[in-house]
Amino acid sequence: MENTQEISLQTNLTNNTTVEITKKKKRDAGIELLRYLLFMTILLVHTMQYYFNYSEQGWWLMIGVPTFFMISGWFGVRSTKSRFKKFLCEVIIYIILGVIVLGSLYSAKLIGSNPWERIFNLGFLTDDVASWWFIYIMLFLTLVSPYLNKFIHWNKQFSFWAIIFFVILMNYWQVLIWNGKAPSDGWNFYFTPNKICLAISYYLFAAWISYYWRDEIQQHLLWILPLCVIYLVGYIIFSRYWCDINNIFSKWDFSCFAINTRNNDVSYLHYFAGISSIIIFINLPKFIQKNSVCGFLGKLPLFMYLFHGSIMAIIDNYWNYTATNPNVFNAEWYFAILLASTVVATIMVYPIEYASKSLYKLISKIGVNTQNNRL
Repeated sequence: MENTQEISLQTNLTNNTTVEITKKKKRDAGIELLRYLLFMTILLVHTMQYYFNYSEQGWWLMIGVPTFFMISGWFGVRSTKSRFKKFLCEVIIYIILGVIVLGSLYSAKLIGSNPWERIFNLGFLTDDVASWWFIYIMLFLTLVSPYLNKFIHWNKQFSFWAIIFFVILMNYWQVLIWNGKAPSDGWNFYFTPNKICLAISYYLFAAWISYYWRDEIQQHLLWILPLCVIYLVGYIIFSRYWCDINNIFSKWDFSCFAINTRNNDVSYLHYFAGISSIIIFINLPKFIQKNSVCGFLGKLPLFMYLFHGSIMAIIDNYWNYTATNPNVFNAEWYFAILLASTVVATIMVYPIEYASKSLYKLISKIGVNTQNNRL
């Protein structure tokens, strides 16, 4: 979902006809900066995961992916138009690029699995590891978002309680999976809650708040903004010590509260942390909101997410870090990957954007010609 808002204006022309003009506001630089920072947490998780048990570092790092889904809901809820075709074209370009890049790395023996296994692995449907699961989830979310939005627009009270029930159900089921208590077959086999259904729950949660409470939040920003900052700081600090708390209560079963002590996670807190982050970053000082660099950074995370594993493999091949420093996390290694991913994404983002737009125009033209031929 793009971080843009569409405003429809009615303009009367001299011949008394009315034309609807759609005006797009510029991307919110604060949210674009947040996107980049969220990717930094995702990359930190993955680099930690690559070397040692990342869960010991605090589950606040897991805020990244959920907040991406919530950003989509926050800004996409007012739209009833589908961006599916445009995003599908972008996904196709990424897949083509991925086959080329990962195929080259596989041929050079820098990665162990072929590109087909990495890109087209739909293991996320069965709670398995899949490298490109995020882009498929976003594609699905883009497809169904107009219907999710209409559901929220339909009835305030009903949609509120339905979303609350859905959030509780999904997180409860997720904890059962983590604790090994969920059945291995049934509907869980086809739609794993901690992937597709959880993404929908994050989207709906943020979308409802944005649609019904956004104006009230802005009106009471004087006390809501400090509260969001306090909550986010407390969220990070508490997560750091949750591992110690987990050791104390490890024999207790908190599944009914969707709290997983075995994997050091408190699911519900992610929802409020994501909303707090969005509120904070859409209200950053104007010099940041108008900063073109911050606005540009938001274009990079999707490419960086999909290809940072490839960049890690290339850097590790020449740095030989894993062989010389097993199970040791180094900040230099992390920032080297972050810098390389940022540079490569900066080079590639505009060609990918141009290629996806060209593909979309081509498909649209073919569709129009086909329709005209039928007439």
